[in-house]
Amino acid sequence: MRPSNELAAVYLCREHVDFRKGINGLVILIEESLAHDPFSEQLFVFCNRKRDRLRIVYWERNGVDLHSILNPVALDICIEP
Repeated sequence: MRPSNELAAVYLCREHVDFRKGINGLVILIEESLAHDPFSEQLFVFCNRKRDRLRIVYWERNGVDLHSILNPVALDICIEP
């Protein structure tokens, strides 16, 4: 599935995230660190320590989806500290 074009917001977590955390760990980060509802129609973007990978979490009708982008540079996504 993919998010709709009518997203309310996109949130980027500025701190690096341990990518060994699964979807449940990222949902907890959204609730506790970012103080947002992970079950709202919003995208949450996380990056790893080296800033060469992205993880995108969003709520879909039937559950939370997790997408990983292994090479954001190839997609013209610049991740600066």
